Amino acid sequence: MSDANNTSKGNDLEDATELVLYALKTDGHVIMDYRLRHGSQWPDFWVLDTKRREWLIECKNLRPRYLIEYEPTGVWEWNLSWVKTQILNKDWTAGEYRTRGSRLASTRRERVGLKIQAHNPIPALVISVWLFKQDAHEALTKFFGKNIVVLGTPTFYGGPWGHELYNGLRRLFTS
Repeated sequence: MSDANNTSKGNDLEDATELVLYALKTDGHVIMDYRLRHGSQWPDFWVLDTKRREWLIECKNLRPRYLIEYEPTGVWEWNLSWVKTQILNKDWTAGEYRTRGSRLASTRRERVGLKIQAHNPIPALVISVWLFKQDAHEALTKFFGKNIVVLGTPTFYGGPWGHELYNGLRRLFTS
């Protein structure tokens, strides 16, 4: 997969997450949410739920790779090195984050992005599939605990992933 393709896949899940957060705001589970600056070492979203808890959410839209030579399951599993560089090594404790700007915004502040002051945000992971080597699996569950939403399929495969995304995020914000 090319970088452009990976970026597009990631944007698909982030766009879907943004829509679900809007729905959860409408349903009374979320007060405020921001998409954080793209391409940074920060997670993808900052969210304030109605229990006044702050969340940092990272989204990963992974595609399963099936090949006979991938032992023992026939499916590629992401390793600890990838998990560290792509998820765990993001700055989860920055204290201050910047939102994504919008070229279509009417004010300079909206174009550049806002500064968000974070106070003990809870890390959460939204991921399309759960295919990790044992040490990577353990590192993710140690860091995120129960704050993991697994969709079951990538967003570009179709299926019930939208339902899983909504219910998974609602579970986090209401628990």
